[in-house]
Amino acid sequence: VNTVTAHIFSLKQAYETLEQLKGKVVVHRGQYEFDGLLNSVPGVVFVPIDTAEKAYELMVQGRAEAFIEYAPDIFFALNEEQQATLKYSMENPLRVLHDRFLCIKSTESVLLVNELNEMIRRYHYSGRMKDILGNYYQYNGDQ
Repeated sequence: VNTVTAHIFSLKQAYETLEQLKGKVVVHRGQYEFDGLLNSVPGVVFVPIDTAEKAYELMVQGRAEAFIEYAPDIFFALNEEQQATLKYSMENPLRVLHDRFLCIKSTESVLLVNELNEMIRRYHYSGRMKDILGNYYQYNGDQ
């Protein structure tokens, strides 16, 4: 349906890997696991927080070096002035996740999934999906 990408956002520099953050505090929204990313690099101090606004505040105060968050979610949470101060690499996301539907396999569910896939494909190519999802749309063509 759509693509979301996880990135390292900082006020100091554009980090591309978690290895660059060893020994530093990195905040993340507590409800997200980032597809196992938080357990992948020993030495990074991960601290869960509630909101992107709180993460930004901690970075401004110097209490956190960086914030791991999904795009485009962060762009809805922070205002334009805050967004302009963020340093990050959009070209090198930590994770790329594709929205998907999960169904128990049966004849009926296979038909449903095939029909949904065809409709989603038509919506992408016609531009309708972008109209529906608005600024949340990040389709990259390889889904």
